[in-house]
Amino acid sequence: MTMRMAILLVVIATATGTVAQVPSVVGAPSGTPAEDAALKRQTAMVCRSSVPIGSLISGHKTCKTRKQWDEQSNDAERDARHMVEESRTKVY
Repeated sequence: MTMRMAILLVVIATATGTVAQVPSVVGAPSGTPAEDAALKRQTAMVCRSSVPIGSLISGHKTCKTRKQWDEQSNDAERDARHMVEESRTKVY
């Protein structure tokens, strides 16, 4: 996390009156090292680029936390399983 982002979070938290929650957001120790590492991993920003099939020029960059990427992946997997199960039970 950049210093600018940390300062911005502190300013926002101070303005809204939630100063007590800022240390866990900024990265101050909140528990065991394993808990801190897990929290840091889930809140780390990950950017992925996607290029439409057949195009080498146009692209799209999407940034989300690891937790958001995991949720999106789980949702897509659940939807795919549902479609497969639904197609198996249909009688044509």
